[in-house]
Amino acid sequence: ETRNRLAAAGATMLEAGDAQVDVIQALHLLAVQFGIREVLLESGGELAASMVSAGLVQEAVCFVAGKLIGGRKAPGPLGGEGAKSRVQPHALFLPIC
Repeated sequence: ETRNRLAAAGATMLEAGDAQVDVIQALHLLAVQFGIREVLLESGGELAASMVSAGLVQEAVCFVAGKLIGGRKAPGPLGGEGAKSRVQPHALFLPIC
């Protein structure tokens, strides 16, 4: 139903992946169909992890909200499987504000 309402409102929807977003396919579709070569990703930990694991993150800007909830079982900013080892983590450029 949501898809129908969005389509009726003129939204263009792209499908990339089945149960999860195929981030490489999604970015390829954006590039081919719309000429988009750069994206700003605001996401949860799982999608962020998919982008990092696929080698698609060039820069990360972190924001800490005004309210912290946390807890030992709270999801962190990066989900997924994580780095394969502590020796080979995903390196990012983090600008200092």
